[in-house]
Amino acid sequence: MLAGDLNIQLERTTDLYTIQFVELLACHGLVQHIQSMTHVDGGTIDVICTCSDLPALTVNILNVGLSDHRQLRWLSPFVRPPPVYMTANHRLWRFLTSDSFLSSLQVSALFYVQQYEHLDGNALVQFYSTTISEQLDVQIPVRRVTRRQRRRACGLMTNVVEQSRC
Repeated sequence: MLAGDLNIQLERTTDLYTIQFVELLACHGLVQHIQSMTHVDGGTIDVICTCSDLPALTVNILNVGLSDHRQLRWLSPFVRPPPVYMTANHRLWRFLTSDSFLSSLQVSALFYVQQYEHLDGNALVQFYSTTISEQLDVQIPVRRVTRRQRRRACGLMTNVVEQSRC
């Protein structure tokens, strides 16, 4: 949620600052909820913005006489979404040492030509891949890890790739 006094008169739709602000909101998936005057001399210069996927807010604009700005009052019916978990296979690469890996490769089937001299191109690639994986499995085995995904602004997941002009 973004709320405050911008000192940009949003009713001036051709104003450069208004255009830039509206584009900035759109780039981040935000919606501005104030649609009427918030200053006693006219103009919409105060805003309340939320993510576009959240319910629309009902905002009361009150003139309480304490300032040249009107008071904004609203309820936020926001509920925290349940956590999302992702499970994936990982290797702990930081524990791989080049010396020990090289030593294990030197005694592997890759160093014995008679093991692969009769293989065609596809079989060679498979042989190489299998041998390397076997050596890695000994040194840094694959581990199944479940992690809680972090949320970004507006409820989007971190692994979501957005394409936009922003």
